[in-house]
Amino acid sequence: MLPTLLPSTKGAPAWYLIGTMGNLEIPYAGYLPGVGWLTALTVVTEVGERERFPTSKHLCSYAGLVPRVRASGGRVQHGRITKEGPRMLRWILAEAASLCRCRSKAMPIISKELYNSRGIGMHPEPDSPEHHRQRSEFIRKLVQSQFDQQLINDRYMQGTPKTIMQFWHDLRQLPEDVKDCIASWARWETKGYRHRLFDERSAKEFIGRALGARHEHAFERCYHPAMQADYFRLCYLLVEGGLYVDADDVCICADIGCLFEDGRLKAQPLCYDIITGKMVDPSIFLGVDAYASSWIFYFNNNPLIANRGHPIIEIALNRATDLLELAGKDELLEIQETTGPGNLSKSIFEFGSALGGVESDLMILRDWDSFAVSKWPLSYRNDARNWRFSNQQKFYRNGE
Repeated sequence: MLPTLLPSTKGAPAWYLIGTMGNLEIPYAGYLPGVGWLTALTVVTEVGERERFPTSKHLCSYAGLVPRVRASGGRVQHGRITKEGPRMLRWILAEAASLCRCRSKAMPIISKELYNSRGIGMHPEPDSPEHHRQRSEFIRKLVQSQFDQQLINDRYMQGTPKTIMQFWHDLRQLPEDVKDCIASWARWETKGYRHRLFDERSAKEFIGRALGARHEHAFERCYHPAMQADYFRLCYLLVEGGLYVDADDVCICADIGCLFEDGRLKAQPLCYDIITGKMVDPSIFLGVDAYASSWIFYFNNNPLIANRGHPIIEIALNRATDLLELAGKDELLEIQETTGPGNLSKSIFEFGSALGGVESDLMILRDWDSFAVSKWPLSYRNDARNWRFSNQQKFYRNGE
């Protein structure tokens, strides 16, 4: 994209528009999805004369967008991007690339070619223990930090659509106790909010209509209702935006307006102690510098609140779709890592690592318990509809 965006200052091609700000030529690359006047102005300001870069690779290196290279004994390894050079240039190009992927029909093909060219092919390697540790530590520092919650990226100034979306795989057999939970959210329709309840059929129709056959097929590969709910919430939020909440959560608050005030992604942090096998209370793990080597920090994918087109939601959806596509015909993937909290946590980590931070794109819901509680017990929790009993096992629907 860089060579396309930056013209030679010795003579501008005739196929793009030129704006003027002082004596600076600003290419308005209207033919590139995701690149507008502000992006072009930022790139030209940060880069200056294009002639000082012999090739596009030199320019990408200057922007810190090339991978680190380690060579030893004839073996070459490529790591994460260097992040050297102007941070603003790197950030604006990442934003443009994200929008380009959403809007350009050619980008899925290009992404697949890049995916295969990195040696991953059809068998992506699982996360290493070291990667899990880095991700947990990244999230720990993020949720314990005291950054200003009002530091908002300009793209999120518009509020999130006032829609509450929920999912239950078979509405013809909706348990009464789950129906009561859903009613606690549906009541907000009297306050001007929209409530939408989807089942497997209507969710599949929405995905096919809004995102096409590829995502519809990926949804079909979700073998359990919990996995379907995981995948569908990403599809819906990317296309429409709003608030997704699980069908077994009960709303206990008197006002939910603050959840929709801006378009940032809003997610709830969690912490699990692998020694005790229990969740760590937020009052403990949210304390500054609170730490134990047995703690695992991650983000729950319930609730999820975001405006349409949020880049982290897009990353999570793309990753889940790729994994579902690449799985073997009869392979039943692990739910949490494929579509659930593990997928979301990794997406937040990758987004933050690439841009050097995620604080202006994410609002951490440290007090979600003041808005809703998960109801226990419920009738379905003791059978196969509970994903904990059916993870990586075939789920049999009525009539099968």
